[in-house]
This record gives sequence, C-alpha cells and structure tokens, in this order.
Amino acid sequence: MSLLIRSQIIEYMNTPTQYYSISNTKEHYASEHSLPLIIIDTDKCYAVISLYGGQILSFKAKNKEPLLWLSENAVFKNGVAIRGGIPICAPWFGEHSEYALNHGFARISEWDLAEINQLKNSDVVITLKLTENELSKQYDYQQFTMEINIILGSTLSINFSFENNRDISQTCEWAMHSYFQVDDCKTTTVDGLLNYTYQDKTKNNKAVLLTKPQVFEGEIDRSFVNASTVQKINNISPITITGQNCNSVIVWNPGEILANKMSDIIHSNKFVCVERGAINELSWNVFKDEKETASMTITN
Repeated sequence: MSLLIRSQIIEYMNTPTQYYSISNTKEHYASEHSLPLIIIDTDKCYAVISLYGGQILSFKAKNKEPLLWLSENAVFKNGVAIRGGIPICAPWFGEHSEYALNHGFARISEWDLAEINQLKNSDVVITLKLTENELSKQYDYQQFTMEINIILGSTLSINFSFENNRDISQTCEWAMHSYFQVDDCKTTTVDGLLNYTYQDKTKNNKAVLLTKPQVFEGEIDRSFVNASTVQKINNISPITITGQNCNSVIVWNPGEILANKMSDIIHSNKFVCVERGAINELSWNVFKDEKETASMTITN
C-alpha cells in the first residue's frame, strides 16, 4: 500500500461515520495479502470497493438480489487482476500491439481515495483517482488523471473520465468489465444488441451481425464496437445497464472448457460479463488539457 493511500485511509478512519468503514482483503476475504477496502452500508445498499484497481467488488441494493459476481477463487495480490466485480480496463482493452499486459494497467494499480460523501438522499458518492505512477510510465502514459465517481444508492452508477495534461495527445481505450451474477448463464439472454455487428474473438475477430438474442452457449467473447445505449440481462432478477458516451459493449463468458483452465474461476455458469466502454475506433483521443467523461447506470 502506498504512503499516500495509507494516509488517506488513516484520515477517513479518524472521521466519524455511520455509512462506511475501512477494511482490507485479509480481514474481509481471508486473503493472504492485504489490499485496502471501503465498506459501504446504508439503508439503501451494501457495497465493497477495492482501492486496488479502483474496483467495485460487491453491490447489493436493499431488498434486491446481489448485482455483481466475485469469484470464490479471486486472487488479492499486487500485480494480479481481481476476478469479478467491475474492473476498469484502461487505457487499452484486450491485447496491445506492443505490450504483453492485457487490459491496461488501471486494474492492477493503486487508486487514490479522493473523497467520500453522503448526499441528502442518503446515496454515497466515492471518488477515486489514478495519476501517473511507475507502472504507467512503463507504458508511456504520463501527466493524466483517470477518475471514477461511484454513486451507491438503490441503483449503482459509475462515471469514468480521462484527463490529459501532457503536451501531446493520449489515447484511452477502456471498458467497465462488469461481472453480473446470474442463476445460470445457459438460460440467460441479453437484449439491446440485436442487429448490431460484433467481432468474435473465438473466430479470429470475424465480423458477425447478431440476428437473434444474445445467449451464452460455450465460450462467448464478442465485442460490439457500437451498440445501443441500453442492455437488459434477462434472468430471474433482470438487470438493466444504461450508458452515455460508452457505446461499445463487450459480452463474455469463458464457458466450461476454458474456465477449467483458469485457476481463479469456478462456477463459470454463475456470471455473465456485459461491459460498456469505448474500444477500437471509438477509443478516446484526448488532447492536451482536455477531458473525456462517460457514465453507466445499473439497476435490478
């Protein structure tokens, strides 16, 4: 844990509150390593936020089913992505043409806790920031600020932004890699993608037009560079995802064969990933002293 994050946590621990507490993965998940957590508990919802990765690990609105899936075998360790919740894949998505690191450095970086506030309607707003660090400089990302505003109430909303203060433009390709809890992915469908074209990673990124509702049979890894603003996950507890300025949608589930090769996934049928972001030609090209912002709201 960085000295800055440690000092921020100490500051917030010394601030009396009834709606959040500070913990860590060793205490909360019995992990070997200790990564800092924020626990939110209000009359509207319960949530767990990891400063490592700037990642929501758990969210449950009161009197509703848990929204997110977190693997029972998730690894909580520096340098390893946490499997589940909503990781932020940035400033690139998937494989990179020059770097071996998949999905960028944001999900394996320590984010700064900037602010926690409770609004008059009892919603809680958490602001996390990621700026230039030793890891980002390895990939030539400097003088930037990624910011996440997480609004926790009866629904879950996330605002994501990238600000560039460098003399040259910087590209940010990104996605909120949301793992949603379902009863069984094999009986789950997703609306809001019909008649949009996707790139099928299981078929060498072949372009395919979706002509029937999205289902999850075997390995599914599909990137819709441009899709509608609303998706609905049809499950026993339906989930609706609405996005602004994040028109790309990625759907993923490894299927049983691939999941059996992944040590941090068991019960792969208990989640589907429906991710919103800006990938490929929709990636943000952010000029000096400019800022791009997007938002996603999830309800169930």
